Order: sequence, then structure tokens, then C-alpha cells
Amino acid sequence: MPDNPFPTQLNQANVALTHLLNKGIPSSNIILGGDSGGGNLIIQLGAHILHPLSSISAPPTLTQPLAGGLLISPWNIYNVDSPSYARNDKKDVLDLPCYMFLNSLVKRGLDPELQDYSEPTLAPAGWLKGLDKVYSRFCIIAGDEECPIDQTKETRDILSRYVSDTELVIEQGSAHGEVIYRFATKEGGVGKDWDAIIAFSSKSLAGASK
Repeated sequence: MPDNPFPTQLNQANVALTHLLNKGIPSSNIILGGDSGGGNLIIQLGAHILHPLSSISAPPTLTQPLAGGLLISPWNIYNVDSPSYARNDKKDVLDLPCYMFLNSLVKRGLDPELQDYSEPTLAPAGWLKGLDKVYSRFCIIAGDEECPIDQTKETRDILSRYVSDTELVIEQGSAHGEVIYRFATKEGGVGKDWDAIIAFSSKSLAGASK
């Protein structure tokens, strides 16, 4: 964002993961999760591990993949070109002008050389090769009434090329990040999106070290 432009957040995530690993926590015990832009950040971190960005802290060396990556309503592409933006403009929790404004904030002053890191799912073919050595699996949660849902489906298609255990769970009648909002209003714990998160977490940590 304007006061803390990219790659500030990527560096913060990288330092946090490095700290956990340096504390002796096995990578197989770690699930990284994020919603909206945080979902993109999970992929950005993978890109940094595969292609270290010299302007931020060096990435950790993984001896085995992380347990998984949980992407909730990931916001991975900074444009509103997909048909779902028009289709869901009046259904989503954020409308089309809001997404356009947020896109402009993220892209403001972004160095073109950082493009493949900030929007890794738009990078050239092969950019994310080796991502299966960073994440064992991905679970993507989204709602069918989100403006970026078409782009989220594209993200699933791209990630599955590199990490075969990649699933996309779409909750019908659900908006951007709604699985989180339901908890804020004490209505959480129901829905196939919630069930998918629990199943993904259980599967990912089944072999975790004690």
C-alpha cells in the first residue's frame, strides 16, 4: 500500500517464516495462510524462495516442503478484466469501484522488475517450477459471488501445474472472505468452505512432529 509499498509485506512474511524455522519448528509443521492480498502473499513467498529477491532478506533454505498453503479469497491479479467483476459487482462485499481503487494503490510506483513477484500467477510459464518443494499442497477457498472468482479459478489452474495436490472449494452465495466474516459475526463453523479448511489442516498436519 502507499505507505508501505511492495515488497514490504513479502519481506515481513519471509522474516516471520525464517524466524519460525530458526526456532527449530519443522517446515512440515507449518501451514501458511492468508486471505485476499494475504492469499497472494503466500504465493509471493514461494516465488521469493524459488527466485531470491536481492532487495529483501534472503529466504530460508527448506529441507522439506511446508505442510501447506491456505488461500482464502486470494487477490492475485491487479486488474478487473475478468467477467466476474461485472457479474458480481452488486453481490460482493466489495464493489467494482472499490477493487479498481485498491488495484491502483497496490500498483502505484511498483517497479516493473518486481511484477513477477507481486503477481506471480501472471509470471511467464515455468516461473513457479519447484513450488512443490516449497508447499506440499494448497487449499483455495472462495465464494461464487466474489468479483475476482474467475481469476481465482485461473490461480487454481496455474498452481495445480506445479503442486498437484491443489484444491479449490467454492461456497455458493458467498462473498469475498466471507468464511472469515462469518466468524466475526459468530456465525462461523458451518459450510463446505469451513469443512474444507478443517480437512485441509488435518491432512496437512497428519504427520507433524510432536
